[in-house]
Amino acid sequence: MVELRPSSDFDALRRLGVEAGLEPGVAPGVEALAGWTAIDRDRTVGGVMLERLDDRMLVGWLWVDRELRRRGLGGRLVETVVAEARRRGAAALWAVARVPAVFLRHGFEPVAEGPERDRLLGTCLACPQRGATCRPMPVVRRLA
Repeated sequence: MVELRPSSDFDALRRLGVEAGLEPGVAPGVEALAGWTAIDRDRTVGGVMLERLDDRMLVGWLWVDRELRRRGLGGRLVETVVAEARRRGAAALWAVARVPAVFLRHGFEPVAEGPERDRLLGTCLACPQRGATCRPMPVVRRLA
């Protein structure tokens, strides 16, 4: 059974995310609030962070080991962040989804075209992975 453990080592969470294929770097203005690793025996097989951008709470750095995908681990990580965002009083939780299906299955909805969507996409707009290996979709889940 994969165990989810809190982690405050945000640099390590980001490094593991990059090793799993996420783009490096942190968008300007993004603040890390909490993080979790998914551990299978003694091996880290996933991770996620709760972040803040302006007045929005975000799901960030979500990744799952390729061998364990499509087994519900991504959803468990997302729901862990949802619970923490609720605990902190967030009215909504936002994400820029590389794999939108995971988020859509967990109550998130696409963000309509406009300035809010563009703010969430931020550095994605100029990222070389965009449109090639990544098709980011800004999504939101209302919590209140």
